[in-house]
Amino acid sequence: MNNTLKAFLLVLIIAPLAAACSCSEKDNPEDGTEDAAPDEDGDGDGEGARCGNGVVEGDEECDEGARNSDTRPDACRLDCKDPGCGDGVTDTGEACDDGNGVDTDDCRNNCSLATCGNGRVDAGEECDDSNAVDTDACLNSCQNAVCGDRVVWAGEEECDPAGAQEPCPNDCENGSKKTCGTDCTWGDCIPDPDDCCSTEVCDGEDNDCDTIADNGFDCVLGEERDCINTCGLNAKKTCGPLCVLGECCTILEVCDNACDDDCRTATVSTGFDLIGEVDTAGEGLRVAVDGDYAYVADYGGGLAVINVSDPAAPAVEGVLDTAGSARDAAYQAPYAYLADGPGGLLIIDVSDPAQPTQEGHMGLPATAWGVAVRGSYAYVADDTSGLVIVDVTNKASPSIVSTTDTIGNSYKVVLHETADAKLIAVVADFCGGVYFFDVTDRSTWTSFRTTTRWARPRRW
Repeated sequence: MNNTLKAFLLVLIIAPLAAACSCSEKDNPEDGTEDAAPDEDGDGDGEGARCGNGVVEGDEECDEGARNSDTRPDACRLDCKDPGCGDGVTDTGEACDDGNGVDTDDCRNNCSLATCGNGRVDAGEECDDSNAVDTDACLNSCQNAVCGDRVVWAGEEECDPAGAQEPCPNDCENGSKKTCGTDCTWGDCIPDPDDCCSTEVCDGEDNDCDTIADNGFDCVLGEERDCINTCGLNAKKTCGPLCVLGECCTILEVCDNACDDDCRTATVSTGFDLIGEVDTAGEGLRVAVDGDYAYVADYGGGLAVINVSDPAAPAVEGVLDTAGSARDAAYQAPYAYLADGPGGLLIIDVSDPAQPTQEGHMGLPATAWGVAVRGSYAYVADDTSGLVIVDVTNKASPSIVSTTDTIGNSYKVVLHETADAKLIAVVADFCGGVYFFDVTDRSTWTSFRTTTRWARPRRW
C-alpha cells in the first residue's frame, strides 16, 4: 500500500475521534458542566457591581435600589452618587441648587441664595458695598443712591424726598419752614403766614410775609448798587447793617485823580497843599534828592533827572533810558546809582544833568530792587539773592565782593550809622522780614571766599 493511501485512511480514523473528545474551555472536565462567570464584586451571585441593586458595591457612594432618584431631595442619585451642591436638587442644608455653575445669578455656586450685603453685585442689584451705612452711595437695598430715594445721601444731598419740610429759624418767630426741592436741596426759609413778624427788620429776609425782604428800608442788607464817584469812575454802593446805602467806592484806589476812590479816607493830598508836580516818561518808583536835583528811578522810563530848584515848577532836565526797569536810585556825587531790575546795577555820570551818561554796569545774580551807596561800595537789595555788595572804586569796571542770602525777597536797603560808629545795612526782605547786617569791618567779607559766594558779613 503506498504512502498516499495510508495517509488518507489515517485521517478518516482520527477525525471522528477528535470530534468526540473535544470540549469547551468553559466545561468542567470532571462533570462536563459549564464554568460560572467571574464574580467581580465578590458577593457570590456571579455578577459584577450594578448601580440600582440596593447594594453599595465597587466605587458606588450609595445605592438605595428603586429609591435612587435625580429629583428627590437627599436621595441617592441614579448614578449611585451621594446628593450634593451642584446636582440641581435642593437638599437638606442647601438654600437652593440650580446646578448651572453660574455664580452671579439668584443661586450662588455654594447653594446659598444671592443676598444684598454679600459684597458682590448679584442679579437685580445695582451695587453692593457690604456695609450697613444707608447714607452713602450704595443703599442698604443694594441700589444706587439717587435724589428721590427718601434717604439723604451724605455730602451730596441736603434733603430727600422732594416736598419734605423742616422748621427753620427766623429773627422774629419760629413758624418758618423750608421745603426740599426736586434737586434735593433746601429752599428758602418761608415764614408761616399765621406766625409772621408784625414789622420788617433789616436782615435780608421777608419777616412780615409780604414777599419783599427789608421793605420799608433804603435797601436790602448786603445789596450792591452801581454808582459814579466824584471823579467820574464806575463804582458801587453797598447796603450796610442799618439797610442804608454806603459811600460810592471803587475796589482799588486810582493813582493821581485826587479822589478817595476806595473810601479809605486817603487821597493824593490829605491836609497838605500841592505846590508842584511833573510827569515823567515812565512810572516813578523811588527817588534820591541832592541839592537842586532829584534822581528818579522811573521804571520803564529809566533814570529821570529833575530840576527841583523851584518846587512849584519842577522840570525834567535829563533822561537816560536803560535796558532793565529802574526800581531805585541813590546819589553820591557826581554819580547816580540805579537798581535797574533785571538790568543789574548801573553807575551813571550826572555831572551834566541834561546829559546823564552810563559810566559802568554790574550784572547781578537776581533782580536789583534797591540800592544804597557809601564810599567805594554800593549795597544792592537783589531780590532772591539777598544783599549784594559791589566795589565801585573803578566806575567803569565794578565787581561783586559779597553776596549774602536771605530767607525772603530783598526789595530795599538802607545804610544806618550807629552812635558807636558801626555801619549797618538794613534790608527789607518781604516774607523774610527785616535784616540788619553789620558791614563795618570789610575785612570780614572781602578776605576770603566760600565755594559758592564771598563770605557773608556778620549778621548784626
